Amino acid sequence: TCSFMLPCCPPPPPPPPPQSQFGAASDAGRTDPAAASSTAATTYRGGYTASGYVPATSTLPPEELADASIEEIPEHDLDGAELTEEMKSKMKTSHTEEEEASGGGQRFKEMMEKARKSVQQQQQQGGAGAGAGLAKQSGGQGTVVRPHRRAVCGVRNQFEILCAALEPITITPKSTVVHFTPFVSSEIRGQAEVGVLVWAISSESKASYVKALIEQAEFKRNKVEDDEDRFLPHSPFCLELGRDMHLLDLKSTSMWKAGPMTILKIGVDTGDLARLEEDDATFTPRTRTLESERQLREQLFRRTAEIEENEEILHDTRPDLSTNLFGGAGTGKTMLLIQKVACEVGPHRRILVVTRLPRLISFIKGGVRAQCGISTGVDYYTYNDLMTNLARRCHADDKHTTFSAFNQVTYDDTTGTGASATGLSFQREFVEGHLSVIELSSMSRHDIEPLTLWTAFREIKGHVNCSITKKPLEREMFMTLPKSFGLNHTQRSIAYDLYERYDAWLHQSERLLWDEADRVMYVMKFGGNVFADSEFVPWEERSFKWGEEGLVGSDGLPLMPFYHLVHVDEAQDFTALDVALFIRMSASVRSVFLGADPAQSVELGIRMRDGALNSTFHACLPEHKKDMQVKTILQSIALKTNHRTHAQNLDLSKAIRKLLSRSFHVPGNNENALVKGPIPEALLLKKVADIASTSKFKGANVVFIAPDEALPTLRALFLKHSVKNDVMGVREAKGLEFEDVALFGFFAYFEQCGTAKEWQNVIRWLFSNTGTKTTESSEKVNSVSLEPCDYELTCPALEGQAMMLYTALTRARQHLYIIEDEESGVKQRRGAGLGDFSLRHLQQLRLVKKVQSIDAGEVEMSPQEHNARGVLLVNQAVALSNKGAETEMVQKKFEEAMDRFRPDKGCDASLLYQANKHLDAILMKRELVDELKMNF
Repeated sequence: TCSFMLPCCPPPPPPPPPQSQFGAASDAGRTDPAAASSTAATTYRGGYTASGYVPATSTLPPEELADASIEEIPEHDLDGAELTEEMKSKMKTSHTEEEEASGGGQRFKEMMEKARKSVQQQQQQGGAGAGAGLAKQSGGQGTVVRPHRRAVCGVRNQFEILCAALEPITITPKSTVVHFTPFVSSEIRGQAEVGVLVWAISSESKASYVKALIEQAEFKRNKVEDDEDRFLPHSPFCLELGRDMHLLDLKSTSMWKAGPMTILKIGVDTGDLARLEEDDATFTPRTRTLESERQLREQLFRRTAEIEENEEILHDTRPDLSTNLFGGAGTGKTMLLIQKVACEVGPHRRILVVTRLPRLISFIKGGVRAQCGISTGVDYYTYNDLMTNLARRCHADDKHTTFSAFNQVTYDDTTGTGASATGLSFQREFVEGHLSVIELSSMSRHDIEPLTLWTAFREIKGHVNCSITKKPLEREMFMTLPKSFGLNHTQRSIAYDLYERYDAWLHQSERLLWDEADRVMYVMKFGGNVFADSEFVPWEERSFKWGEEGLVGSDGLPLMPFYHLVHVDEAQDFTALDVALFIRMSASVRSVFLGADPAQSVELGIRMRDGALNSTFHACLPEHKKDMQVKTILQSIALKTNHRTHAQNLDLSKAIRKLLSRSFHVPGNNENALVKGPIPEALLLKKVADIASTSKFKGANVVFIAPDEALPTLRALFLKHSVKNDVMGVREAKGLEFEDVALFGFFAYFEQCGTAKEWQNVIRWLFSNTGTKTTESSEKVNSVSLEPCDYELTCPALEGQAMMLYTALTRARQHLYIIEDEESGVKQRRGAGLGDFSLRHLQQLRLVKKVQSIDAGEVEMSPQEHNARGVLLVNQAVALSNKGAETEMVQKKFEEAMDRFRPDKGCDASLLYQANKHLDAILMKRELVDELKMNF
């Protein structure tokens, strides 16, 4: 239980705290109004005196009692502290103008002078007396601390704040002082710590202000206690650093629960003090990790089996080769990449980490820092941010090209409304709006869908050969590509004719339209010799062997955009041209790490073909090394243990992967799960609206995943029927994982796309024992003969749909639900729909269990889970806005997110403020975009 309190819930009256030697403001400076009213002033006699530390219950001689009673601090010593008018009045009447600001008036100075004389006398007598401040005394061991200020804080558990000067004996308002507290930590996994917690280092004139800030931090309200977190301090008034003690930022005055302040650990026994004193530039202090954070991190990073397996893999990996790491969803590709980056971080290395997903970049960044502390020399980029940065550094010979997001051509948005708010739709603007009726008719006759055409264009402009020629593929080369690239001879001829129309459309427009491949090609042409030369010569060789300038800084490290090592996660979402660019940014063709799963390629128009990486790396070899085998520069590692989900969920996803292997030659896998788990449940609804009925579905914490194109309809339905579950598209959910996941309407969507017949055939093929062949078979399933299922040329859209389904299925850790409805898939046909057909056959294969209703229970979410869901909702709202969704829908999604941050749920004022701010910014942006479109 968390002991933080809100204004509406005043805390119980605390016991009267002792009067602070920092002044009368010591216990009234806190922000808690309820606690401030109960601060009774009493005299405290224990603590550090001229004779050393004395407990509160000890009896002292009268002269030492006088020394231990330090007067209040002048008012100007408390700049910034929150004081009542009554306290300010007391302060004015208790001090004269003649008293200096050194911390307490004449009696304080007399006490310090007496302590100084006592030390001098002991030193003259050869003793090891303790002096004021942090000076090292002769005859003693280490540093003897002589505090000159002391305050007692805390309501539930009292502790003391001590203040000592770095320069002993003479203390002035400008003296540098240290604020610290003795502490003892609870035992965590057999380890306990004792020492001092250094709060701040400030000037003497700000001592009371800092002390007031410490109280205002209200860390005592955020201590998480349990039965195992009980222990006795080694001395009275020491801070008890429990397993989950939260120490908040000293500047915080918020009543909301906040995250813990980073606490750096300086080990006396490990030589950290000596390294600090020597100003060792390579020294990075460790950070104190809360027990709850450590347990959460172990869950997130699965430290047991997965980490040990990854460490073994890294140990067996050759560091002098590039790496192609492949495995199914949940096998730990990202985790292994995190460990590899953490092992490679160093002061003399520059490392790049790139992927398409912003959340995945944040996850990797947090994972690296969790393993090796605050890392330097590592740049984390999303693909779009990296390419934007690279393009800005390039200057063509004739002009500087800008790649405005308003002019970017993408396949389509996910709202079904055409062009997105910040770009143009290929399907709407070019296919439907620019091609002639004859051209559209030709596409239809030869089974060329708009997505098939877009995929062909991406291949023409993103083939690895483009990195050498710096231009798209010529017609002759495109026509002679292997069969694995798709399309027959006639289809390729039509596709290239339409590509020429597309290229002319891009360049004849006054808006200077562009797509992703244009920006990569621009960097390749004008990004410098490393990119522009047809033969790849690494920056390292050019700089240190050839003496080429502008590649390395004065410190010997490469300048942007070059790195020693380049790590790419979700590499299946990049074209061969992109991978060639990453290779040229690295120190050599042996300095790239790629994590990929070809079955999870959901980036429209991009497919990682079998052998594509080998071809890309071979193309980057110099001419005199073309006879080398790729395996001498690129090692392949297969991960076969699934750490995310259990065997029952894995069996269903492996069935879809088998479908991909049989019909589209996507590399298969042979994964194993660690636990059995519950079988996925399948629910067939009469109509979509039945999902809002509690008799059919219960489960507030189940995350729904739907096809991206069907997402707006489902969100509107949930909004209409007040269904509060989170809803995501496949691309949005990629890279994430959840305890309970429901896939909604996938087979109905496939039927609407016109691929129902092909899906029925490939599902029947799952019953076949003929392996992964695509030849004809005489087998029958439910009295229906199996048809040829080689759809690479005849139905390429099925491949993208199967990859979408596979990606969605692999998001669940525990419970997986498949939900379909009858009305969506049978509007224009008689008989059972594809949803009903699929669920029945999957049940026959014992991959799912059909149920009449789903009851996932109502599990209360923790504040952290509420905040995490809130952040996801904000990302959904931003994505909706970028895709041109209606303002009302975007605003509603932001309101759902902000509801997660409120005190009764996530209780995070900072996130609530940011969400409000972001909503205001989006609304303002929309007004500005409307004005620009109208007037310009």
